[in-house]
Amino acid sequence: MGVYLNHQTNATIKNCSFNNFGDGIYSYYGSFTAKDNTFENNAEGGIDARYENNLSIEGNHFTNNTTYGVYLNGINDCNMLSNVFSGNQWGIYLSNSTNISANYNSVRNGTYGFLTTNSAYTANNNDITDNIVNIRSTWNTADPVDPDITINYWGTTVCSEIESKLQGVGINLNYEPFLDSSSDNQIYCTQ
Repeated sequence: MGVYLNHQTNATIKNCSFNNFGDGIYSYYGSFTAKDNTFENNAEGGIDARYENNLSIEGNHFTNNTTYGVYLNGINDCNMLSNVFSGNQWGIYLSNSTNISANYNSVRNGTYGFLTTNSAYTANNNDITDNIVNIRSTWNTADPVDPDITINYWGTTVCSEIESKLQGVGINLNYEPFLDSSSDNQIYCTQ
């Protein structure tokens, strides 16, 4: 394990390299900022955070981690901004988390770009491409919350191709409008 945080609040991990660990950062019951770090070839993943509030994950690179880039379980309030996820089995995995914001990230070349269970999140202005499944979201408790996954680039403008890589179980995945490239041009399906 690279960094282990237990009940730590307001910790900052910046400009570090986590290679060939189990987890790069493992943290629970606290809060932290991870900024401008590299997580590569870790046996589990880059960041594993549980039962925390007020996380910031910004400008990091998560590459070829065996399981996940970021795993959040029981998190309330996390901002993931301008990160690069490539070659992880799961780019971003959310479980039982709320108020999660993922913006301006690149999530590519994994099995799942986003894998979520019972989590309220927004994912906008991201490049979510070349995953076997770009987003799989499941809600299996009462009162599901549909995620906001609009204004993302999906690697194609063909709506049936976008939909073939989105899986919603117990919730709706409305992806329109979406971006026609990694630019700001918003378009809708013409069906």
